Amino acid sequence: MIILPGDPLFDATLAGTLPPTSQPAPFYIARGEHQILEPASEEELAEYLYGGEYDYYEEVLGEGDECLMI
Repeated sequence: MIILPGDPLFDATLAGTLPPTSQPAPFYIARGEHQILEPASEEELAEYLYGGEYDYYEEVLGEGDECLMI
């Protein structure tokens, strides 16, 4: 079965699944409307948190801190 964006199961399916990577990543950040996780370095995490992107998604989603950081 293929689950595409817009399907009611899409977000729930991705919520507990880490993306495949060729290198281990110590951090994962959620980006975009569907909050798909992607690997991030410490520098990328700092930019995400302090560069305004985290605040933007927190405002858009309105669900609090726990929805954006796993």
